[in-house]
Amino acid sequence: MVFENKSISEITDEDLTDLIGNQEENLWIDFKQKQYHRDKIKKDPKKSNKRTHEICKDVTAMANAEGGYILIGVQEKDKIAQGFFDVPDAESEADSIYKTCHQHINPPITKLEVKPRKLRLPNREVNLIVIHIPFSENRPHGFNLRGTLNFVKRYADITKAFDMEEFIPDLIARHHLSSIDDIRKLLEDDIRGQLDRIEHQTTDILKKIGENE
Repeated sequence: MVFENKSISEITDEDLTDLIGNQEENLWIDFKQKQYHRDKIKKDPKKSNKRTHEICKDVTAMANAEGGYILIGVQEKDKIAQGFFDVPDAESEADSIYKTCHQHINPPITKLEVKPRKLRLPNREVNLIVIHIPFSENRPHGFNLRGTLNFVKRYADITKAFDMEEFIPDLIARHHLSSIDDIRKLLEDDIRGQLDRIEHQTTDILKKIGENE
């Protein structure tokens, strides 16, 4: 595995610079030159949903495989790291990514790390964001978006939906279930709970609007 499963604080500048020209994207590492889209997301719900979907998709895909790292601020060509780019407002962006994961990924990914990382190069400094997704015993992880529970997994260097049957033994053992029907009910109950919470929140908002009119 890339970085030998180190925590972010243990990753050295040399670990990062050694990637350039040598490291290809694979099951354990993904490079992104630019941060996840943030422009005008408050004014455009579609962009906000797209941002949430992309973050949770990338993170849960690795969590449902063997864990790994997402590096934001690394240019790639033909899937090989080529150079570094400064990520604006890296600290705030890292905090936003972590909160998005915490809010939408279920079950939560234990010991997930999302942190800004200052890299000192010979002629400049750049700010990166490192996302460390540890190997998870709580797979599969899904993410909720608009009342839909989504499941994806990373295969080599690509992400795609997977067959839930792949995780049936883990689910049965974790929740003391006896059949696939029990698993289906568990997932349906989770989605139903999410929808109920949305309905209650909407009712409260409408009530407050009515009180202020």
